Amino acid sequence: MSFYYATCDRSKVLRNMLFAVCMLFFIGAATAQVSQLDGEWYSTQWKYGYRLKNGVGIATSTNSPNFKVGDEIIRIYHIEGNNFEGEQVYRDGRFYRIYLTLEPDGRLFIMGERNVSWHMERLRRSSPERSDRAREGVAKAKCLLFAAARQSCASAGSYSQCMAIRWGEDWMAQERLCQ
Repeated sequence: MSFYYATCDRSKVLRNMLFAVCMLFFIGAATAQVSQLDGEWYSTQWKYGYRLKNGVGIATSTNSPNFKVGDEIIRIYHIEGNNFEGEQVYRDGRFYRIYLTLEPDGRLFIMGERNVSWHMERLRRSSPERSDRAREGVAKAKCLLFAAARQSCASAGSYSQCMAIRWGEDWMAQERLCQ
């Protein structure tokens, strides 16, 4: 009799562990699916926008006195494929259930409570200021490397040939960019 109970308890433990592992797998998969929506979104119809990260949206523009820029206004969870559900703040300041579909053209189609539906357009995946600063940083780094190559090639026998080997045939274009 005690062997039966010990076996039963082990199977419960194994079943619970298996359930926990499966839940962690599905939660991880859902988070990965939701992260494909990360970026800045805007509705031209309703004149509001948000920055979405891992299913949580923070207002970047507002159309209501009931929420302000910086407020959390949307929560999204993955259902299946390109379909999601969640809740969003409406103009009255309350959260309502919404259903979302990521369309082939990259827009989000949202159908919400109260017979309301609209599209959200993705503005960008990252802020333009960061992108501009990153491009400037890369350009400065290239110019520093180019200056070092120029200095090194100046002491070599054939400057043009040395620069072509180090920078390729368009090394003169890089020289103009760095002046």
